[in-house]
Amino acid sequence: MRSALVRLAICCLLGPGGAFALGPHELLLLVNANSPRSIEIANHYAHLRGIPAANIVQLALPPSATSAAAYLTREQFTQAIWEPAQAALRDRRIGDHILAWVYSADFPVLITGEPQLSLTGLTFVRNQVPDPELIRKGVPVSRLFAGPGPDLKQRGIPRTLEQYAMALGTNLPLPSMMLAHTGARGESVDQALRRLHQAARLNGTPLSGSVFFLTSDDVRTTCRSWQFEDAAQELKALGQTARVLPLKEARRAAPAWGIMAGLSMLDPLTLPALVPGSVAEHLTSFGAVFNGHDYQTKLTAWLRAGAAGSAGTVTEPYAQWTKFPHARLFVHYASGCTLLESFAQAVAHPLQLVCVGDPLLAPWAKSPGLTLVSLAEDGPLRGTVEFAASTWAGPTDRDTQIMYLLDGRTVLPSGTPPLLRVPTPQLSDGYHEVRAVAYAAAPVRHQGFTTLGFTVANRERRLAVLDLASNTVLHLGQPRPLALSSDPLPRAWALVQHERVLDEQPAVTGMTYRLDPALLGPGPHRLQVAALYDDGEVVRSAPIPVLVKAMPASAVEERVALSFSSEAVTGGSLTNVEGWLQLRGEPGTLVVPSETDVPDAREVSVTLKVPGGEQSLLIHQADLVFGYQNATNYSLLGWRGGTGSWMLGRMVDGAWHGRVEWGATLERDQSYQLRLVRQPEGGVRAEVDGRLIGIVPDQEWAGRFGLAAGPETMLFQSPSAAR
Repeated sequence: MRSALVRLAICCLLGPGGAFALGPHELLLLVNANSPRSIEIANHYAHLRGIPAANIVQLALPPSATSAAAYLTREQFTQAIWEPAQAALRDRRIGDHILAWVYSADFPVLITGEPQLSLTGLTFVRNQVPDPELIRKGVPVSRLFAGPGPDLKQRGIPRTLEQYAMALGTNLPLPSMMLAHTGARGESVDQALRRLHQAARLNGTPLSGSVFFLTSDDVRTTCRSWQFEDAAQELKALGQTARVLPLKEARRAAPAWGIMAGLSMLDPLTLPALVPGSVAEHLTSFGAVFNGHDYQTKLTAWLRAGAAGSAGTVTEPYAQWTKFPHARLFVHYASGCTLLESFAQAVAHPLQLVCVGDPLLAPWAKSPGLTLVSLAEDGPLRGTVEFAASTWAGPTDRDTQIMYLLDGRTVLPSGTPPLLRVPTPQLSDGYHEVRAVAYAAAPVRHQGFTTLGFTVANRERRLAVLDLASNTVLHLGQPRPLALSSDPLPRAWALVQHERVLDEQPAVTGMTYRLDPALLGPGPHRLQVAALYDDGEVVRSAPIPVLVKAMPASAVEERVALSFSSEAVTGGSLTNVEGWLQLRGEPGTLVVPSETDVPDAREVSVTLKVPGGEQSLLIHQADLVFGYQNATNYSLLGWRGGTGSWMLGRMVDGAWHGRVEWGATLERDQSYQLRLVRQPEGGVRAEVDGRLIGIVPDQEWAGRFGLAAGPETMLFQSPSAAR
């Protein structure tokens, strides 16, 4: 089954695509299979941008990737990311058109070693680390950097990555971006999804507002202020408004699609208001060190303030301008390059910088219009069939080039105009997909794409899902049967996704396929089932769009409200404020055990809130306690502001024994449901707002439940146990 899927990609049925400089078929989308957040964000992004299914690769990363420090060693990068991704490129035969990688959320930002590198930096040099002395000095190493240097000479014109690929061939670096950082001091999943959905609507829609180059006497500004006026003049030549002015004169009322500054601490909400699609960045040492150095503003502060993209370094870079974006970043962006291409051409030494945002965002892109039709009759196709694509882009029509992909693989057209001839007997029966891509002729080669699905029936084998309507909402934890029509009856049915077999069940007449949405993960999907035959043929059903969401609050036979006595409080106070239990503690841990023991409880939950909605939460601590024996021996699921993470583990004689650390951030004025479920086979499953934090097979459960907080006030609501 696996080899058959390598030959025949499991693709999604998509409508007409948008305008791109870099295109979705040229991206490899990498997903942390051990992170529900990574899976959810990747699923949304693939749906929004039309990433071919063959281009999506799931990787099993070690826990350190999702810890507050968000790191891997170089050896782990090679074993868990580089080698599996390279294997996928080879096995799926898509390496000929992949120009860049995009990492979903919950990937490490830091690659440890001497010297330290960023995830995207090590990717850029294709896992071949230059001389450490070159890294320390920030010597320009990028063949994509378009200049100029301090002499303001040797400037390259903005180009798309595909143009560099033609010039550099096998010497092309491998630029990449992260879609989101949802770990410590990052964005929440909902914040990241709002930003990505907004960006997907902006391609081909030029942004309003100005670019602001903000100056000060700080060395973080002066080390690259020589770039500002020159870039401002280039922007004005492109019809854009650009201003170089002192930071202290910046006004909130002025709309901005670009901000470049240099300062250790700043508040984006006091600067010109960022419009959707904007890019903002400030040169500082620890903009992407998320679990420490809280005296420096993080790059994610720009994202939360409305920016579509930003960047920051993962280790001390010193004031070396080569390690940060050049002011021409905005020139490339306004010339029609994507966000990824703009950053790639603006950084001379990107090895310690991490860029976050939508790599395909291109507000100034100009799409060649494109149609794709089948020249065969309607219905299942047999024999050799032809597909034709045509453009209507306007004055560049005559120079537009068209390429085709069949099930995610590049195929060569023939004739004039270029037609795609497909000998369908060489394909399996069932569903397939053609994608046509049109490239405009210009240094910034904008492109558009469209797709067309079709069914092959040379051997009269068919498979259809009968009882699943488009856009059905499926819930995690709620399997449902699917009625399938297979003719003839296969050996087995399989749920397939992104070149992977997720599940296989025997095919029996009169029986249904049992679909477990948890196998797909949260987010939008194009659900496909495959029929597996004894001769090795794989027949795929037409994809059906569905949305997988977290399961609603479960119905339980009995809930027991946990009661808490203020007499049990030590070193603090417990009061009731409008239905919330308010715990105010002294430094250290404040434990309030429940008065009621529920020894047979199968789950316990509580709602948590931070008064005032402080974003940093640096000194806050809040725990849902279970397995409570005494004030120094208990288990907990809780929040630690000092690290910016959820923690699951046990206190033993007052000493902490951590089992799970999950970097995260809390939004302003939001409530969070903490839920613990006793596993039937033993151990504990921990969730926050329905998203899995971790499962510990041998975590202690027996004992009372409780709450803990300190040293600042925390609010808890509706703590209860379910039998």
